[in-house]
Amino acid sequence: MSPKIYSDIFEAIRHFESNSPLLNLKSKRLGYIRRKLSFNLMQMPNGKMSALPKNMFFTFYRGENDNYDSRYPCKPSIFRGNPTRKDVMINRLKIIDFSLILKTHPKVIFAENDGMDIHYDALAQHYELKTDLLDLSSDIAVAAFFATHIYNSEESRFTPRTEGVGCIRSYMGQELIANDLNNMKLIGLQPFKRPGVQCAFGIKLDYNEDFSNMSNKVLFKQKLKYNKMINSLFCHDDFNKLIPPEDDVSEIAKNIKKSKIVSKEAVSIYCDKNEINKEDLISDLSENGYSMVDSPIYKLSRQRRRAIKRRMKKDGPYGDAEIRFRACCYPE
Repeated sequence: MSPKIYSDIFEAIRHFESNSPLLNLKSKRLGYIRRKLSFNLMQMPNGKMSALPKNMFFTFYRGENDNYDSRYPCKPSIFRGNPTRKDVMINRLKIIDFSLILKTHPKVIFAENDGMDIHYDALAQHYELKTDLLDLSSDIAVAAFFATHIYNSEESRFTPRTEGVGCIRSYMGQELIANDLNNMKLIGLQPFKRPGVQCAFGIKLDYNEDFSNMSNKVLFKQKLKYNKMINSLFCHDDFNKLIPPEDDVSEIAKNIKKSKIVSKEAVSIYCDKNEINKEDLISDLSENGYSMVDSPIYKLSRQRRRAIKRRMKKDGPYGDAEIRFRACCYPE
């Protein structure tokens, strides 16, 4: 039996949240919609603090701009396309190098000293490195955007889809509790904007896991008229609020993606964590056209650091996000 396909993105939203303010974009019965970022500051089991979206405890969403289930399993980017063991290893090394560089970034240094729980793998995911995380959001508006838009990586630009079908997946809070909490990444506000503005969460999956078996989904028809309404919520004069331009961290990620070198420190960290012989790993790298270097593969200049610190002083370390304290109790 063929799955039901809703008439447009708003009817798919209505399926999950019948009272969603987003529905007013279609009906236009009330005024206008203003999206306000608000986070609860919570202490995590590791003793650090996370600023998490206020609507985080019920349902998490994922938007996909086609019915990919008919062709592919729903897997994290690091496992797509039948990668070899060496492919996965190289991408994990790139994540480590990305993390090492970020740890020297003024925003990250401030956040670490501020006690913030920083998710380096999630930051790598949001800046387009291949990871074992799948993006989720506690805000259905974010899922609706990604379900109705196509990304042009060359132009770093999203445009509304004009035809076909889209998909929104839901992952329920009770499923989160039933499964291993360690696989769910409570990301929220981070030193860089993308995770926060996307009300970001993530789920970590293994090679053989398929998220389509863990989630519910609805399909809808792509209609440009309604997709443009979703676009208007986030995009103004070529500025996309969900993908804000952050040249310094984007540049770091782009350099790592195209680089054919990895740092000696990243190799050591990977070998220690996975109990792998370092000489064997270096040999694997060489066979794949990679080489190891002693120094970091990217370094922010003093001038860039000063400019970043000036921006932080002007805009604040976490931008205009509203952060409130909330006490939580974790079971023994």
